Amino acid sequence: MKIKTTITMMMMIMMMKNKKEELYQSALLGVSYGIVSSSWDPMREGSTLGWNEAKKNWPVFWQSISGGGSRKKY
Repeated sequence: MKIKTTITMMMMIMMMKNKKEELYQSALLGVSYGIVSSSWDPMREGSTLGWNEAKKNWPVFWQSISGGGSRKKY
């Protein structure tokens, strides 16, 4: 009986860990979409869901992460 309880507790802990990872991944995805779906031009109003802005901003976002772009090297 004690072994069965221990195995059940271990399974519950593993399930909780997976739920935390899923929650973290969802939050990361949400924050990333929030960044790229914003209108980065202060003179222009963005759309409701930001899809048009996201299509324009994704390439810029990935270039900045990968270190590309038009930075001057001294």
